[in-house]
Amino acid sequence: MVEETSETVEVIEGFYPQVPDLPVDSIARATECTLLQICLTLAGGHLRLRFTDEYRSFSRDAARRRTHVRLIVDAMRLVQQRWVEKFLATFSFTPSAADLQHLLTVTAQVFDAVVDTFLGEYLTEKEEQLAGQLVWRRATVQALCAADSTVDAELVRSQLGLDISRHHLGLVLWFPGMAAGYELERVAKQFSTSLHHHQTLLVPVEDGQLWVWFSFAASPRPETIDYLRQLTPSVPGVRVAMGSPASGAAGFRRSHLQARDVAGAVQDSNVEAAVVTWSETRLMTIFGHDIERACWFVESSLGPLSLANDHAAEQRSTLLSYIESNQSLLQTAAAQHVHRNTIVYRIRRIEESLAKPIAPNRTELHCALQLIKFFGSRVLQT
Repeated sequence: MVEETSETVEVIEGFYPQVPDLPVDSIARATECTLLQICLTLAGGHLRLRFTDEYRSFSRDAARRRTHVRLIVDAMRLVQQRWVEKFLATFSFTPSAADLQHLLTVTAQVFDAVVDTFLGEYLTEKEEQLAGQLVWRRATVQALCAADSTVDAELVRSQLGLDISRHHLGLVLWFPGMAAGYELERVAKQFSTSLHHHQTLLVPVEDGQLWVWFSFAASPRPETIDYLRQLTPSVPGVRVAMGSPASGAAGFRRSHLQARDVAGAVQDSNVEAAVVTWSETRLMTIFGHDIERACWFVESSLGPLSLANDHAAEQRSTLLSYIESNQSLLQTAAAQHVHRNTIVYRIRRIEESLAKPIAPNRTELHCALQLIKFFGSRVLQT
């Protein structure tokens, strides 16, 4: 058996001529274990279908070396064929059909178990490696996004494969009510393939979000951002929040935090668009970062107009049209589909309800109205 093990290891070494530092000792132990199991089973012993202890070192070493699975399995099947031929050569008589069937069945069962064990250990090692890499990636990203970040550019390059000096566009992807990692990565790939000459960084996080950065040598043009904003995610239901492009380590942090703020605000809002950007929601994102305080602001600014009833809703609609038309009575009347005199009456009643004139308070009033438009009943008084 020792001689056959040695010869088999030589065959395996010949199968991997380009693999440096082949773990010959662990291969030899695994080979001897497999051959012993076959011999014992052929002699009437119990077939043991797990080889975890013997194969763990070999399998995990192969994963760490990034040796392709198919190459390993092909080598195992080559050894299986060799041993069947060796066993047949030892017979001093022509084996019966039953003996031949028994030999083929036992060797197949043992090698199937070997392959299953190898694949299990190999994949476990790969998963642990990926988990470790993800931990480092998250830690590096979190360090970069800290307010007092002093992360070295070379560390970022080695851990994230990213040139931090470039221009960065941060996105946050999520699937409301679901943990959908694969679907989020599909959408991220869809957005990435629509761009040119950029680097992509994906970091899945615990709360079901996928953090994404697209990094460019030069700041992306406005039409590029607009194109991304108009994309429809390839997976229905996935939402995308997008920051504004900015450069360097500070830009990496800024664009990402903008996207996170937008994602947080959108989840509490009436916004139905699948892709929402910081540039179009920045005021609401800042004002609505705390819904309770946003509600206080709306109530203090609008008074009775902040009530959740039809009369207040009509007054708010009229007031918003009036402010956005630069206080034009004619344009407001057209937008509201009523006569000019009706608008004059409504504006007078609105100012009475507000207990203050509109003109000197229009910025405050407009912000409050926009908060209601964005967050709906969540910032109204019931």
